[in-house]
Amino acid sequence: DCNQRFRQWILENNIASEEDLQGLEKQIRKDVRTAKREAWAEFLSPHKEQQQALIGLLKTMAEPSPNKVFIDRLVNDLIAVEEPLKRHLLRSARRALRYVIGEKNPLPECSSAMDPEVPGRYPTQVQFTPVFGIAWEGNQCGGDSTCLRPAI
Repeated sequence: DCNQRFRQWILENNIASEEDLQGLEKQIRKDVRTAKREAWAEFLSPHKEQQQALIGLLKTMAEPSPNKVFIDRLVNDLIAVEEPLKRHLLRSARRALRYVIGEKNPLPECSSAMDPEVPGRYPTQVQFTPVFGIAWEGNQCGGDSTCLRPAI
């Protein structure tokens, strides 16, 4: 390994002592761990904000819904996720939307709460294609989820 050979060369040429190198290595490990922790916290920050926004939206959706118990369970599961990733957020949102199909609910706000760039990133006429091969298409329909229909 080049680092071990360089370490050996430093010791052979009396550039630094063994204690100096061990102290330096210990400090480098500490700095790397700190940087890693900070980078992870920075990465998770927008996801945690989106998690809170989605939790609020799901609670709003649950109130008038006859499936409130099921949506509340999704909210509790989402609250339990300490390090939310987009897959956790989108999975919860998709499951909640299944419970409110055919109901009047704040669906357009869901996409903007999840990602402020969504309206600019996707067209208003979106085609949803789940794994099962059934496609659903819909548009921003003013909170009425009945405008979601199978795509042919």
